[in-house]
Amino acid sequence: MGEGITPLMERNNAFAWMVVDYLDRMPRAINSEVLKEAGLDGSIPEERLYAAVMSALCGSTPDTDPYFYRSVARLDPDEFRSNPYLKTIKFPDAGSGKWEFKHDSYAPYEAFIRDDIEVLPDGTEIPLVGYFPEKVTFPSVHEGGREWMAVKPSEIRSMEEPLSVMRGKIAVIGLGLGYFAFMASLKAEVTHIDIVEKDPDVISLFRELILPQFPFKDKTVILKEDAFTFLEKEKGHDCVFVDIWHDTADGTDLYLKAKALEKEGTVYRYWAEKSLLSAIRWREADAASGA
Repeated sequence: MGEGITPLMERNNAFAWMVVDYLDRMPRAINSEVLKEAGLDGSIPEERLYAAVMSALCGSTPDTDPYFYRSVARLDPDEFRSNPYLKTIKFPDAGSGKWEFKHDSYAPYEAFIRDDIEVLPDGTEIPLVGYFPEKVTFPSVHEGGREWMAVKPSEIRSMEEPLSVMRGKIAVIGLGLGYFAFMASLKAEVTHIDIVEKDPDVISLFRELILPQFPFKDKTVILKEDAFTFLEKEKGHDCVFVDIWHDTADGTDLYLKAKALEKEGTVYRYWAEKSLLSAIRWREADAASGA
């Protein structure tokens, strides 16, 4: 058995749950008026003041206070809106079968997850929180009244590194709203994209409303197939990107199963891999502590 749960892991976990609780209960607790009352007069950078207020609202301790200052970042609304996918792909504000297309929004200063976690060299894990200084809308698709998929900063930022290594013939495992495939198709180094998806409704949605808007749609082929059936027989792809989970709750075992099917000579990337590895480390340490 390996090492059990360490004090650092306990601090990481405490901060992660503070963030989860804050985002669940009061993501809009901080606004411009609150920041002004807290002393936003130019003497303290806005991000640092935001982090201090958020820390106080979360009931932070000396152990977790430093996490907030590393975590919080003010995001640029214009940079977000200029994303090629958001500028190109248009969704109707209407329903289509079981889908409802909407434009949701973040309120000014509303807190949200902006990226996968950051892992420092000493093992400190920082969930990354962002906010916009003004209202920002984003496209989303709902199923049965619940958000099914949306193109948010967390999705855009967490896919930047995987997109940076894509080249040649690639496979995208899991379709969603086609964000990754769209962005990969814009790269001259990417010559062919196989999208693997088993849900016929998702495929239909993509073919009817999204793929026709791709400027390089001829690069893209949709394969109706189970992810692991495909990965078992996969060959001839230069790169593979896997995104078939919602979060770490359902993703850790799927991630490990996919990792076991990697082929030599192919570059693999996995959505939210740092968060998945963190969950796996905790699970293994918890098991060792109880041994």
